[in-house]
Amino acid sequence: MIDLLKKAANYLATPLGNYHSPFEHITRDGKVERLTNKGNDLRYKKQYKLALEQYTAAIELNSEDFMAYYNRALTHFYLDDFEATVLDAHKVIQLQPNYLNIYYYLALAQSNLEEYKTALETTLKALAIDSSHAFTYAARAFVKDATGDFEAALKNLDKAIQLLDNNAYLYNYRGHIQLKLKNHARAILDFNKALSIDALYFEAYIKRGCAYTRLGNHNSAALKDFNQAISIRPDDYLGYYNRGTSYHTLGETEAALSDYDKSIELNPDYLLAYLSRGLLHAEFVEDYSAALKDYNKVIYSDTDNQDYLENGYSYRATLRSKLGDVLGAIRDYSKVIELNPSSTLAYNNRAYYYNKVKEYEAAILDCNQAIELDPEYAYPYNNKGYAQFKLGDCEAALENCNCSMQLDMNNAYVYYYRALILKELGKDSMSKINLQKANLMQFPEKDRDLEAEALI
Repeated sequence: MIDLLKKAANYLATPLGNYHSPFEHITRDGKVERLTNKGNDLRYKKQYKLALEQYTAAIELNSEDFMAYYNRALTHFYLDDFEATVLDAHKVIQLQPNYLNIYYYLALAQSNLEEYKTALETTLKALAIDSSHAFTYAARAFVKDATGDFEAALKNLDKAIQLLDNNAYLYNYRGHIQLKLKNHARAILDFNKALSIDALYFEAYIKRGCAYTRLGNHNSAALKDFNQAISIRPDDYLGYYNRGTSYHTLGETEAALSDYDKSIELNPDYLLAYLSRGLLHAEFVEDYSAALKDYNKVIYSDTDNQDYLENGYSYRATLRSKLGDVLGAIRDYSKVIELNPSSTLAYNNRAYYYNKVKEYEAAILDCNQAIELDPEYAYPYNNKGYAQFKLGDCEAALENCNCSMQLDMNNAYVYYYRALILKELGKDSMSKINLQKANLMQFPEKDRDLEAEALI
């Protein structure tokens, strides 16, 4: 199952809830305040573009009203217009440098623009004003999260919760980080706390369901959480997608397919649902045409999400091989390598397909690259061994297969290839033992070298 955590500011970032600033109650021009309030009402209804018009009208009436800039910055943020968020945030700070809430959104916007150093500097400025502002630590956590420093993110969230222990968002975010650190039981505790504060917290149900799924043998608890999330937001695609993955894991194909379909109906641009539905079509339903259509949807989209593209090409390669298009599979893995030159799996799998089309020298080059990237990965050694066997270098082939066996004793391929090589080396009894071992491990019929095996 695909395990890609969504990296999007709006999924974790939220208005600061019950964390208020004294500046929010200052006396303001009546018409400006009415326009701003109208904008706020529209923003709460997610009518962001209409909200922007109200804030801009307020600013045109009074260009010194920092609350209008603040609310416009938030609205830009929710529209993923981080450049505009930064511009308005700087204007707020210029007008009211002690208004701490804006530093939170400014840091998150800068982080989403990959200006991580600048984002951390923003949080330090906020801490210099007030070191007890919980959401400044939450902003630092977001930056550390974005740069992959999950332990530092966790420490900052611990500090935020120490300062503000009744905020559901902070517990939900810490649970999210615990998931990334694979502390699934701890994540569940945080989601429990978030839900004890806010029993209708959609994201906390989704994330707790994911944590139960990853713990294993907790599918009923996961399904219960996803069902609850769907009851809270019946028009949100994430509830159906995640429930679909649970059904997928349980082998309930029809239910999984229905949920993936619903998720895509609600959000036709949610590419992860296409990848999961494609896998379901390919592996369980055996509707290869539908699987190919789903993979192509991802591959030919305008996404810049490299993980989605890599998975799309990899899954399509497997499907093409199953349909007999081995050269197509090789082309797809070449695209994966182009996207990610450090993908050990891609080099190994392309080598496997090169062996299929008798391009043994090319297979060996790919195996060498895979071994250089990860010397502890067993499969490139046996793929290289098979290519060397076909090229007549049985001593080197046996050496590589032995290396593979030392790394993974439960690899049926290495026993099968050793059987072929040992027969060629005249070691008939050892050859038969290895073939029996491969057969006991259910070596796939599709990968048998029948011509060489017939000699054993």
